[in-house]
Amino acid sequence: MSLRPGPEPEYVPRIGPFGVFFLRAMILFGMLVGPVTLATIGRIDESPRTQAIVGGLFTAVFTPVCVWAWRAAGRARARTRRLDRSGIPAAAEVLASVETPVGEGAGVALTLRISGPGLPSFDAVHECGKSPSPQVGEVLFALVDPAGRLFTIDHGRPAAGKPLPDGP
Repeated sequence: MSLRPGPEPEYVPRIGPFGVFFLRAMILFGMLVGPVTLATIGRIDESPRTQAIVGGLFTAVFTPVCVWAWRAAGRARARTRRLDRSGIPAAAEVLASVETPVGEGAGVALTLRISGPGLPSFDAVHECGKSPSPQVGEVLFALVDPAGRLFTIDHGRPAAGKPLPDGP
């Protein structure tokens, strides 16, 4: 969907240090379920054999998943830092808006034309929640890393030179 060859544009969700801390705390909790179950063998009313099997399965399944999630949280934070460090402020014009499921709720898929000073224009699709839903023609603030075609959208911030509309 881009106007120039290169890697496909990729939306980077904003994740800060507290978000990473919270994610990693939850991941650590999930990772410790199996070993704690194994460490308490014989101290719970369950039979030791059943508890050993459950603890072993939890450890075998959750540990690799949690290690992957831990690393994914670190990569997401690194991409956010990269955008903060080398991102170029840009404008993202909403070309189309289509209702679509986002996560467990309703949302919209926005087709955006992203452009800025010294940045070749490109089109990208960004899925977001339905409230508040940007309208076609609205211009949003974007931060773009042109080298990797990474971008993020700040729905609450006006694009360069564009005032925020008056709210209710």
